[in-house]
Amino acid sequence: MSTINDSDLFLVERSGTSYKVAASDIGDVQSSDLFLVERSNTSYKLTQSNLNSDLNDTDLLLAERSGTSYKVSGADFKGLFTTRTCGTFTVTASSGSDAGYSGNPSSTFLYDSSCKQNYIRPNGGSFTISCTTSFEVSSGDTVSVRCSHDGSNSATIYLIMPGETNLAIGSMGYTGSWNPCQNNYWRTVTLTTSGTITGLTVTGGSGGDAFGVGQMKINGYLIYNGSTYETGIN
Repeated sequence: MSTINDSDLFLVERSGTSYKVAASDIGDVQSSDLFLVERSNTSYKLTQSNLNSDLNDTDLLLAERSGTSYKVSGADFKGLFTTRTCGTFTVTASSGSDAGYSGNPSSTFLYDSSCKQNYIRPNGGSFTISCTTSFEVSSGDTVSVRCSHDGSNSATIYLIMPGETNLAIGSMGYTGSWNPCQNNYWRTVTLTTSGTITGLTVTGGSGGDAFGVGQMKINGYLIYNGSTYETGIN
């Protein structure tokens, strides 16, 4: 649990001028603002836009409470920023000997806000999602996937989160087509833990079935390159 109070103050530098900002307002700082960070007894500066990718959980930042200074961990500090900006996604589809997708997931899936006609095969088929920024989520967040299934045997789609058991988003029976953009089936799960999403996997169905995955949402925000979403708001 974070030790930071809403009224605690942090030092921020903007265009060469230093000022203090309350923890409750930290999400309003500009992307080019600088924060002073200590790592292994060495001080350096990080821009707000690089905090998610470059700030280590064990780094320290100076805070002021009622005129007294103390240090907080990078993990607690990052928790103040509930707005996440998605970077560039790279998606690899794999499904044993029967890999399949429409188009190229690396250049289409999560590329923009429109639905894409990508699919993966059941029986363990998966999308592995990598991103230039951490794809972070919080306990209580809802994650939704727009999906479809062209087989008669039920298949289930799961979230892959390192350190956690794959979390079932939902089961899908026959929807008439593998194309998720022709079928508005959204399956949603509420997270019970915080962490990082690294992919999607599917189990069930038959070997020749295809399971369409067209879009994703977090807390109702569409997830794609350059989009923003709110985490930890529930």
